[in-house]
Amino acid sequence: MDQFINIPVDHTGLIGDLRLASLVSEAMIAPFDFSDVFLYSHGWWTAATDAMSDYSRFSVEFVKALSTISPAAIASAPRSSFGIGVHWPSTLSDDAHNALNIFEPLSFYQMEKRSDVVGQNAVFALMQLMYQAREQIADTPMFRLTLIGHSFGCKVVCNALNRLYEEINSTGTPESYRSFVMNMRVNVVLLQACFECSALDARGSYSNLAKFPQLHILVTRSDLDLALKNLFPLAEYMNVLSLNPGSRQALGWAGPTDTTRSAFSSASMVIEPGYGPTADSLMPEGSRMLVADITPVHRVSNFPASPLKGHHSDIFLNEIYRLIAKFAFS
Repeated sequence: MDQFINIPVDHTGLIGDLRLASLVSEAMIAPFDFSDVFLYSHGWWTAATDAMSDYSRFSVEFVKALSTISPAAIASAPRSSFGIGVHWPSTLSDDAHNALNIFEPLSFYQMEKRSDVVGQNAVFALMQLMYQAREQIADTPMFRLTLIGHSFGCKVVCNALNRLYEEINSTGTPESYRSFVMNMRVNVVLLQACFECSALDARGSYSNLAKFPQLHILVTRSDLDLALKNLFPLAEYMNVLSLNPGSRQALGWAGPTDTTRSAFSSASMVIEPGYGPTADSLMPEGSRMLVADITPVHRVSNFPASPLKGHHSDIFLNEIYRLIAKFAFS
């Protein structure tokens, strides 16, 4: 990537350093005029130092993998790109030695709600800054936005888009701005999403995503993601308001519902070890969702999986980088 910044936000989704927010606006105009913007959000139990490390690793390895793919396989690779890593407080303390961290497993429900708040406030605000700055340019050059979330980070990016749709369709929004946003290409990459498999349905938490005509979603799922298979439904017992604790199924394990698949005309594929893009189309024309089963890649991965989490955080893989590149840039 040409430029990359990290933006820390607080538990309410407030961007404390407004200078960083202004950098996002500046990146959208001359002399930059980036053709592509990437925004990353980590998941639960990720301290600030881990987030910075993960974002740096992912972005560098992604660019490296991108350089190995034939131009015939990704006809619209980025001309210039700007990366944003959003760090939100997903741990009880960023101090690894703080005794409070022994209670981290009990914070699941708290962090689940916090991820939505961060998306609704911080990431929504960042997207507004991008769109408003670029839309004001004469002969506005379009840009492509790729949002990448992992685990609860998928809630962050989805809720940001959900609110964006509500805001641009509210009374008083100029039609020119609404049209500009609605016609922008948006790629949403949901890596082992830690939210209900029905959340993208018409009555789901993120139902507005289907209303963006140029929005496409990549969903990864894995049979070896034990955190989503076992712990996700178990954690619902912490929610005293739940009517059916233990019944939820996570998108990153079960995949989307038939209703969601129909709404996005989804396609499916199994990613085998060594996967590399070809010139063939990844999805049929008209499809706006790809559900990728990465179980075979996890099965041969040397990731140090735990008996509880399995391969939930096993996302730093060349096969995944290549898949994202083919999905986003074809």
